[in-house]
Amino acid sequence: MNAKSKTLIGLLDVLAIIIFNVCFFLLTSQPNILPDGRTTATWINYGCVHGALILFMITPLIYPRNVGKDVSMPIYSATFRFWWFELLLSAILVFLITIPVVYNILIQVVCWGVILAKLIVLALVNLDTSEKQQRHERELLYVKTAECLLKTKLNDVADKEEYRHLEKVYDYIRTSPVKSNSEAQSIELQILQMINLLTTKSDNTNTLALCNDIMHLAQQRNQVLAINNKSL
Repeated sequence: MNAKSKTLIGLLDVLAIIIFNVCFFLLTSQPNILPDGRTTATWINYGCVHGALILFMITPLIYPRNVGKDVSMPIYSATFRFWWFELLLSAILVFLITIPVVYNILIQVVCWGVILAKLIVLALVNLDTSEKQQRHERELLYVKTAECLLKTKLNDVADKEEYRHLEKVYDYIRTSPVKSNSEAQSIELQILQMINLLTTKSDNTNTLALCNDIMHLAQQRNQVLAINNKSL
């Protein structure tokens, strides 16, 4: 969300507050609408509407809609719907139904408890989703980086024997499982270091030995993952 969009949203929020307050004070000042004037229940509902609006306004600051869209959008929509629900509920409690203050407070407490519980659940889901995405990106790093380095090296190799060994390593790593763990990651680091050494060599000296070492480590890494998957 760029600066202009944030400014426009901020202006709309301010406009909504102004319109609501003008309507509220004009309507509640009419004796034929509220014979008893602005009671305690009226001010409680007034505060709850403002609280819902503030909750809706701060949502984009906590969960920007262009970050974590799958979760931030439901949170944004939930607070927006809750504001409209609170607006309608408060209007009913102020203008249409007269109930004791205790029941009024009880209704508002239940409503706020539900929305806050929902937001907490969505926030936990957002945290879990973010952690899974970051872990998946870290897991992809090994295969993608190794594949990219080896492919670049393959394009520069002229010797057929060297090309054949490099291609074997490239095909094996490219088709390796992406999911990883802490034990496999230490092996992956060694593999990437050796691939980097291999790709920076200007001649084919010890290329075969390096390819064999890389293949051995890559097989060891996949074996570790296979054992870990069986134990789960």
